[in-house]
Amino acid sequence: MKKRRIITFVMLAFVSLNLFSQPAYIFYEEGEVKYKAGELEEAIKHYDKALTKDDSYYKAYIKRGMARYTLGQNEAAMSDFNKVIELEPENYQAFYYRGMIYDALNDQKAAMKDYNKVIKMNPQFYDVYIMKGQLAFEMDKKEDAIGNITKAISINFKKPEAYFLRSAIFEADNKYESAIEDYTKILAMDKDNEKALYKRGVAYAMIDNHKDAILDFSKVIGSGRDDEEIRLNRGLSYKALQDHEGIIGDFSHLIDELNITDDPSFYVNRGIAYKALGKQEDAVKDLTKALTFKEDPLVYLERGSIYREQAKTMEALHDLNRSVDLDPESYDAYYGRALIYFEKEDCKNAIDDCTKALSIKPTKEAYFLRSKCNYLVKNQEAVCEDLQKAADMGHEEAKEKAFLMCYQKRR
Repeated sequence: MKKRRIITFVMLAFVSLNLFSQPAYIFYEEGEVKYKAGELEEAIKHYDKALTKDDSYYKAYIKRGMARYTLGQNEAAMSDFNKVIELEPENYQAFYYRGMIYDALNDQKAAMKDYNKVIKMNPQFYDVYIMKGQLAFEMDKKEDAIGNITKAISINFKKPEAYFLRSAIFEADNKYESAIEDYTKILAMDKDNEKALYKRGVAYAMIDNHKDAILDFSKVIGSGRDDEEIRLNRGLSYKALQDHEGIIGDFSHLIDELNITDDPSFYVNRGIAYKALGKQEDAVKDLTKALTFKEDPLVYLERGSIYREQAKTMEALHDLNRSVDLDPESYDAYYGRALIYFEKEDCKNAIDDCTKALSIKPTKEAYFLRSKCNYLVKNQEAVCEDLQKAADMGHEEAKEKAFLMCYQKRR
């Protein structure tokens, strides 16, 4: 038993002596293996051993600091980079990583100071311009941000990340044409870059170039992406172009294929498209579905106009009344209701609604309709006044009637 203990002690002593005798760089290289494998905690242990052997081994401080920073151990990482700066005052990497920590801690002034030091030491260091550009953007210094990202691109123009970052800054400043140029540069490097295609499509839509937006969105869908965001954006671009078949296709896909059945706007957009194509029953079905989620004056207005076309007077009046109740400043609701009252020969209510509509938005149509109502109640003076106003606004029939009913009679 005693002999075994002696052997064990000797073996431990040998192992300890062997570890102690290993140079620092061996532990450092072992740490590098762990670091590259993503085993950061294990990597730190090896860097610790390297620094125990040689507390001036600045490379170990840098890599341990990077590992600690990645693990969110900002104070410990800061200590490591400060030590590197103490040992190697011209080590730009230490200032760069310390700047990143200051940035993470929201000490923007200190971060910018370190980034500027890095640039003085290594003016061709791509990464620092990216970080400085991001920081300047966060500080709402857009021109400075653009300048830094542009410098990064001049150093390495083949990295999409820089173009994505610069385009995001352009978009924040409503410079969508410039953003489109950057996305196009990315696509010149990688024609199937889904992110660039999608973002360029959105940028096109923002400047009302919906034709090109649809082309980009369609390429994204063709590449295999099929989600709410891409379908909704393409559907809205179809809407802007009044491509009713396209609208129906995308919003039907959202509802029926992607099974997104809890957004009333999907039913509204599809319903209005159905209405434009004369598919009234489908339109009423969708608009009615939308109203089960919440009351909306626009939806009542659209459904009411369909009911009027179908000669469902009571249903039409109900919807237009609700539209007016929910939005007392709706010209379209008052004018639409005036049309129904006129068709019913309810001239008093028709005139009242036309007058209300005109107080909201003077139009030739409302003046002309009120002139017809006044004619029925034999108010010739009001007829001529309204006809003249409609004629002055370019209503051709009003011009003819004003001449026949007003000027010719005076002669």
